[in-house]
Amino acid sequence: MPRYVINAKTPAGESRTIEREAGTQTELLSALLSENLTPVSIRDADTRTSGRVTRRPSDREVARFLEGFADLLRAGLDISLCLSTLERECGSSMAPVVNRIARDIDGGARLSESMERTGIFPRVHCRILRAAEHSGNLEKGLRRSSADLLRRLEIRASVIQAVAYPAFVVGFGLVSLLVMILFVLPKFAAIYQGMNATLPPVTSALLNGSVFLRAYGVWISLVVLVFAVLLWHQRKHPRIRRIGDVIRNSLPFVGAIFRDGEVASTLRNLGILIQSGIPIAQSLDIGASISSSERFAHALRNVASGVRSGRRLSSELRQSGLFKESVLGVVAVAERSSRLDSTLLETAERIEKETDQSIRKLLVLLEPILILLVGMIVGVMVIAMLLPIFSLSSSIQR
Repeated sequence: MPRYVINAKTPAGESRTIEREAGTQTELLSALLSENLTPVSIRDADTRTSGRVTRRPSDREVARFLEGFADLLRAGLDISLCLSTLERECGSSMAPVVNRIARDIDGGARLSESMERTGIFPRVHCRILRAAEHSGNLEKGLRRSSADLLRRLEIRASVIQAVAYPAFVVGFGLVSLLVMILFVLPKFAAIYQGMNATLPPVTSALLNGSVFLRAYGVWISLVVLVFAVLLWHQRKHPRIRRIGDVIRNSLPFVGAIFRDGEVASTLRNLGILIQSGIPIAQSLDIGASISSSERFAHALRNVASGVRSGRRLSSELRQSGLFKESVLGVVAVAERSSRLDSTLLETAERIEKETDQSIRKLLVLLEPILILLVGMIVGVMVIAMLLPIFSLSSSIQR
């Protein structure tokens, strides 16, 4: 029979923590009420002291948790009972996170602080919930965070769907080339060596490349892997982020897509933060701290400084040089009409749709080019391997 840990209050208002076995939570609640005990929180005894995250919850699980939390608050449950209920309903990856939050709440911590400490919830949403706690509208903050997270998931899924086929073509081409270089070419090399054939320059270069990769390919792969791991661990260093910005922005065709995506993300973050009641300057500081681009983060910090000095947001954004005139004009009008939050969100959604269309148009052109390129490379390799045979056949016929 399951064992539960219950935090309850007596009719005199005293807090009590008890452990009890029961078949279901309904039976447990009935027993507690018959003893004039009002339950504050209920959780499984075997998860009371764990709170360890065995697998990081997905963003979709986090969004479902936030939405379910808002539904329970709307039904009139207090935070502790909401978390107790959600812990039993969540999956194995999310339940330890909820358990940890519940224990922090029991210890007197704020919900937003506890959620931020888990490292599971996006920082922007933790700030939204902090503002919602101060304003007394936690349910609305949870729904806003859940909706924003689901919207970001839709955008991510759309991009992944668009790039899946080109990525498959490139991957298949690379695997084919490696198979030919590492396994097929050595067979031809042995044949030509036994025949003492004079090899064309192209064939000789391919065979030498095959020998080199077979001898040093493992070491080259290890060096590349170590470099990639080091780069990943240092990805948040300002200098590395600046280098990444320069590389992304200088890429032909896709540089503008990266910039538009960062603009949309920045506007969306600012819009949802301002909509949650956070002042503009503080919203800019938060936006800078969570931006994936060091260039945008530096610009937002400068804009925040200007806004604190009494200057308009639109004029400060214009000085940054990162936003198009169409965006700046909309922001300027929104400032005068006091619709800044909703306008920023609408503009972000428009840019996201335009960026998605640009990605799809680019991939429509890229797919046939990639197929032709892979086919040409494989064809050149096949022809290079057959050239010595053609030469030998011609010499024998003479």
